[in-house]
Amino acid sequence: MSQSKMNKINLNKRKMKRLKEHGITLVALVVTIIIMLILAGIALNIALGDNGLIKHTIDAIDENKRASYQEILSVIKTGVDMKALSEKLSDEEHFQELKNEINKEIESGNLKGATLSVEENKLRVITKERFVYDITMDSIAYIGIQGKNDENLPNVKEGDIEITLSEEKWTKGPIIVTITPKINIENFTLQYSTDETTWQKYTAPFEIHENGTIYARVVNGLSEYKGKSMKEVTIIDRLEPSVTFKTKETINSITVEATGTDDESGKNGDGNSGIGKYYFSMNEGPWVPEGGQDATQVKENEYVFEGLNPGTTYKIKVKVKDKAGNEKVSEVKEISTKKELIVTKEVFQSGKIYHNENGNVEFVEFENGKEGLRITGNGAYKSDTCANKWDIEINTDDYKKLQFQVRKGKDHGVIRILLDSKDRLFSRYYTELSADWKDVSIDLSEYNGMHTISFGGGYVDHSGNLDSRTEICDIKFTN
Repeated sequence: MSQSKMNKINLNKRKMKRLKEHGITLVALVVTIIIMLILAGIALNIALGDNGLIKHTIDAIDENKRASYQEILSVIKTGVDMKALSEKLSDEEHFQELKNEINKEIESGNLKGATLSVEENKLRVITKERFVYDITMDSIAYIGIQGKNDENLPNVKEGDIEITLSEEKWTKGPIIVTITPKINIENFTLQYSTDETTWQKYTAPFEIHENGTIYARVVNGLSEYKGKSMKEVTIIDRLEPSVTFKTKETINSITVEATGTDDESGKNGDGNSGIGKYYFSMNEGPWVPEGGQDATQVKENEYVFEGLNPGTTYKIKVKVKDKAGNEKVSEVKEISTKKELIVTKEVFQSGKIYHNENGNVEFVEFENGKEGLRITGNGAYKSDTCANKWDIEINTDDYKKLQFQVRKGKDHGVIRILLDSKDRLFSRYYTELSADWKDVSIDLSEYNGMHTISFGGGYVDHSGNLDSRTEICDIKFTN
């Protein structure tokens, strides 16, 4: 290579470096040329080539504009491989950049009154004088002048272009859109758009993924059209709902009440389909009401898991599904059923213990390993009977039964169970006892509230025989 050519290349490299330092990109260079062509009213089809775009650009621009862009044009003409430039700017990213740059020129006033749209894989610029240009990354073509009043151009009225959707109810998408012309559009092009800016030739059904408006029109080669059809899409909901829940526990059940929300209407083009259905699961079991678990529906959003063990922890979760089919599963919560109230030594000691000179009440462990009361001596029905008495709040959601085992420990044992508040609510006597343990269950479902309960015992005929003895074990309040 000759020294003169080397010097020329180095000069061009320095010029390109200086332009880069001033923030001028390859896309900006192309846009500059495009704007100058449009402003000059060039009615040519100019390709990016070594002897194409540059030559026509320089020849077309008047002296004033040519002077202001002389350095840029000379650098391009003498130092840029236009074929390589075309290839580099042919990807989608640079095409979008080209669109943005032209938009800036329109907004800044350099192309005042012009409009920009995207049709297929090209940018269409229509100047205020109605000149139509098609621009791609490797060419700019003058198409013609709008306003020739194409008499054959269809005048689209409502119903002339039918826009149908694959879904008519709430969906999370996508929706298939089909456009069918009901009029003759031979020699014209059917186009669609979702923003009235980017228009595509309609060739087959297409997908949409968010709500909005679909437009359809029939155009000639100059993008002229008369009327258009449109259809609103409002049934897409892609956002998952949210769900929380609260519980209410008894000894053998857990009630779960769920609350779901689907209130993100309008966010990112999504609608609000509303809550469709709730599902409940315990210990990773199958979802209720789809089957598998022992649960009773109370309301649409409330279920009761029944038949559970007292004082046991269960893992609960809830799922909500909106009407579009989006789902959300809650966090897992560990919920424990309430424990049965068992009369332990501590409970015995917390109550009032009554003794007299003829008898005694004590808390003992029996030979069967269970604990309870041993009441000896004294008459069972006297006010000064030996007894253990304590206060208890009976909540029939928790405690519906009093259960225990009882036996005659010696001679004529008898037991009296007394439930009292301001008025005596009931008094139960069990006289037919033997040396074997007898199961007893007392229904408390009618007695909500704070009450006093006492266990007393002694000799059946009031004689106060010191050898009489009644034994009670496994005393508990349960459901």
